[in-house]
Amino acid sequence: MPLNDARIRAAKPDEKRYKLADGGGLYLVVEPNGSKLWRYKYRIDGRENVFSIGAYPAVSILAARREHLAGRERVTSDEHPAKLKREARAAQRFASANIFKALAKEWYASKVAAKSWT
Repeated sequence: MPLNDARIRAAKPDEKRYKLADGGGLYLVVEPNGSKLWRYKYRIDGRENVFSIGAYPAVSILAARREHLAGRERVTSDEHPAKLKREARAAQRFASANIFKALAKEWYASKVAAKSWT
């Protein structure tokens, strides 16, 4: 039976982590500290992999299901959703680092031009 919002909110932390299944490999992990995390378990080439979708309630049940469906489509074309997410994050960090570098060079150039060395 698929999860609903009331059942998720009623899930209380236990001594050990436990899972609440939503179906199709999507599940919610309830941690002992009370956090609730969406995960999608899938297999590619016979190996089990896990894709972390996000934390509840920041990621709602509908958003988690949408991300799950997108992940399933990627898995059918033999792409790892977790790997794609990791690469996108790395590209974003790289782009922001380049922006910082460009701004730092621009700032430095403006400061050096204003200095008198004689």
